[in-house]
Amino acid sequence: MRTIVVVFFLICTFHFLLAQPTKEEIYSKYINCNLNYFWKNKSDEPIFNGLKALILREYDEAEKILLEVIPSVSDSLKKLIYTDLAYLNFTQKNWSKGNQYLTMADSTLDPQENPYHYFSKYPAEFIKTSQDSISVELIDNFYIKGSLNDSRKNENLIVDTGASPSIISASLAQQYNLQIDSTLVTAKASGFGIPTNVQSTVIDKLTIGEVEFFNIPALIIGDEMFRRMGLKGEMIFGLTEMMMFDVVKLDYPGKKFILIRRSLRKNLLPNFAVLDFLPVINYQVRGETISGFIDTGSPITYLFTSEKFDPAKQQATRSIEKSWGEYKFTVNYYKLPLSFAGCLSGDYEIQIMDYRGPENRFEEESILGNDIWSDKVLVIDFRNNRICFE
Repeated sequence: MRTIVVVFFLICTFHFLLAQPTKEEIYSKYINCNLNYFWKNKSDEPIFNGLKALILREYDEAEKILLEVIPSVSDSLKKLIYTDLAYLNFTQKNWSKGNQYLTMADSTLDPQENPYHYFSKYPAEFIKTSQDSISVELIDNFYIKGSLNDSRKNENLIVDTGASPSIISASLAQQYNLQIDSTLVTAKASGFGIPTNVQSTVIDKLTIGEVEFFNIPALIIGDEMFRRMGLKGEMIFGLTEMMMFDVVKLDYPGKKFILIRRSLRKNLLPNFAVLDFLPVINYQVRGETISGFIDTGSPITYLFTSEKFDPAKQQATRSIEKSWGEYKFTVNYYKLPLSFAGCLSGDYEIQIMDYRGPENRFEEESILGNDIWSDKVLVIDFRNNRICFE
């Protein structure tokens, strides 16, 4: 009898060990934006808990755990974790520390080639307002008004959760005599991956309604990018500034953009995470879990072509010609059932395309533009890691 018990114990132990994912497998869940895996599971594995803390924006805990993990992982995984630590600090605007981690991730990287290094020369960004809730007009689903450096002129600012930090056109930067980093970096801007030169600057002051932002880190890009994209503004108000508030609301029917400084902690399962400056969410399409990032600067929603969604295997509901700035292209729409946890579900006409835009570490499978929620209120609750549609 004792022998049977021992054998049974050994078999259970063997199966338990087989069932434990490796550090690389856990990390692949993270890089593939499988957020539900972290939210719905528990583990004694430190890398799991470090990544989970990072997803939940418990940054101090995440940094502590991941630093302890690094000595026990492969060199390739070590580089990836150092990159995570870099963006963890960039998200908190700890520019110098983030730059140090980025250099650890890639020893060949010249710190001067990182556009974020320039921001560390300036005091930290902060805000001033006497209001707990600031509401301004949302124009044409994309724009709000704001003034730079106490100017009497209001500029059109594009509200774009797909941009971080904020972005300003070269001509507008020159108009306001902004101090420009002498380091020139070639990068691919968002939208259609238009090559453009990127420089760094810091805006002394930005006023939006009843709130004042000071020492705003920003990237300067060529006017050509704004012109080609057909944008009516010359500055993009990005996610890093929105994250200074607990809640951001885009009320499309009411034409309001609302910033809320403080909200209550709620006992709800999270449904989105900020990964490398992008708000990523998991949702369901025909029973498949899909990842995508919420991009308020995009007028269209589209799935990337994949084994899950091959346009050749779908029946298009309609095809139309579209333009985006100077770009003209044919768009095929497909009716697909989308379901976002607890807040939005239904059949939506969306696109499936090959275009993925600039390279990104994370393997998100879609871009979620404002065409699917333009009749709703988009609520981004940073404090509770929740995105909802009202």
